[in-house]
Amino acid sequence: MINQKAIDFFRLSTKKLLPNLNTFYKNKEERLSIIERLKKEGSAENYTLKLQNQDGSARWVLVNYKLIDYMEKPCILAGLADITDIKRKEEELMRHASFDMLTGAFNRRRGMELLENRYQMAKVNHQEFVICFVDVNNLKIVNDQFGHHEGDKLVNTICNIINQQLDEKDILFRYGGDEFIIVFYEKSMELAERYWKQIHKKMNEFNMTAAKPYQLSVSHGLFHYHSGVHLTLDEMINSADKEMYIEKNRVKSFR
Repeated sequence: MINQKAIDFFRLSTKKLLPNLNTFYKNKEERLSIIERLKKEGSAENYTLKLQNQDGSARWVLVNYKLIDYMEKPCILAGLADITDIKRKEEELMRHASFDMLTGAFNRRRGMELLENRYQMAKVNHQEFVICFVDVNNLKIVNDQFGHHEGDKLVNTICNIINQQLDEKDILFRYGGDEFIIVFYEKSMELAERYWKQIHKKMNEFNMTAAKPYQLSVSHGLFHYHSGVHLTLDEMINSADKEMYIEKNRVKSFR
């Protein structure tokens, strides 16, 4: 038996019987976790859960579960409130708080949080990583000669090329206006250099085929963290920044 409010909530047709509630759990392991919690504590209050509707769409609910005796049988009393709109607004706020709106890369605040996280993991697990400080060359010239819209395109293109060459463990974030940091996680200096050469190759290929009135050009500096290094993250970034400026000055001298 099912009342109209439940029919509306679960988006069912009145002609259909209520299906097995297990089908609504998008994450089956989470359902098992809730069951274990009910066995141990007798209730699960203010639990945020992602449910799957019969049409395949998903929504977020705030649930309260409690074990009770009903008609001399053990039952679960469930209260559900749809909070999908609230979660969407939260996710939108998180995107604004975590991502650079121009490039889609992580912003400085979120990027530094992720780098700190990786750094702590690396210290505990004796892992290595390479910080790559990237500076976009001639962005001001492109902005002045062709407009900021074209300058934004240049920065976006560079970010897209970099992202396409990274693996899932690596991080890219915007450190400043024309400055970016790549974290090559669990990679040696030699391997990081190989990744960078591939990035540089893709930029050269773009310059050869895109027919833009300017060239994609960046300078980079690397710092290798391993278990024998005793520097703060700021000191590591500054070291990579100095290496970047050495390359940038070399490029200027060559020109």
